Amino acid sequence: PGDTQSAERVATGIRLPCVNLAGRTSLLEDCAVLTRCAVFVGNDSGAGHMAAALETATLTVFGPTDPLRFHPWGSRAAWVVAPGGELGALTGGTVAERLREQFFPPCGALG
Repeated sequence: PGDTQSAERVATGIRLPCVNLAGRTSLLEDCAVLTRCAVFVGNDSGAGHMAAALETATLTVFGPTDPLRFHPWGSRAAWVVAPGGELGALTGGTVAERLREQFFPPCGALG
């Protein structure tokens, strides 16, 4: 529930199709939704670890915590770190760029 405002700010600034479910689902509903996601974007919390475990493409947003220690594990898991560890300094554009780099490379980059 405390993340709803931050999630809305990122969802609005990302300028990509997305659904913001922050604070709106139960743990069981989260698992069901995560299996249907093309990509999950969220903060360094349990939902990101669940998404990675379910083999959903996952982009975890880190603030002051160490992504090398706490990132979700999986072949489709990536992360982005907020400048200076301050989530307020992370823009939707930065998140969108990381998403494109990791999960949506240009056609010519696929080989």
